[in-house]
Amino acid sequence: MPLFSSASVAGTQISLLCRECGGLCGADFQKEVTAEVRKAAYEIINRKGATYYGIGLSCARILQAILHDEKSVLTVSALLDDQYKDLEVALSVPSVLGKEGILRRLPLIMNETENEQFLKSVQTLQESARQVKFSRI
Repeated sequence: MPLFSSASVAGTQISLLCRECGGLCGADFQKEVTAEVRKAAYEIINRKGATYYGIGLSCARILQAILHDEKSVLTVSALLDDQYKDLEVALSVPSVLGKEGILRRLPLIMNETENEQFLKSVQTLQESARQVKFSRI
């Protein structure tokens, strides 16, 4: 789920840019961007036949950050066992990566609507995990 309340361009929050462009990047724009991102994988499959190229590039970038101890901020998925410990799920959040792996996670800045969507995503993942766990028994 996109976090438009914390999104920025060249260090300027989207909400401030939206005021400058007369509201062109308001709610309708955000819905359009969200829909485009959700269907991007299908577009890649239609053009390339698979999404593994992007996955491979992402893995290479993550490994580079770890091998070179870059301490780069990358959005990676891992069990949220620190500031999100009560959630007991793996989600992609901005994290500092170095030779020890995830060194720390950056806090997520969310408005009320985004927080509700985040918690709904967590609940969906928790339910899917329960179904997989019980289907293996």
